[in-house]
Amino acid sequence: MKPKARIIVSQTLYVRFPMRLLLEFYALLPFLVSYKIASGTKKVTKVLN
Repeated sequence: MKPKARIIVSQTLYVRFPMRLLLEFYALLPFLVSYKIASGTKKVTKVLN
């Protein structure tokens, strides 16, 4: 592999990887929020009981 090509590949990886992570994070966000709410309500019910 030529060094120039390697730099281009690493740049695309650096750009694509965070984007993928962000997309995954946003896809999982509703699940995380609902899970937090569920655990929060469980804690609240425990406190009330």
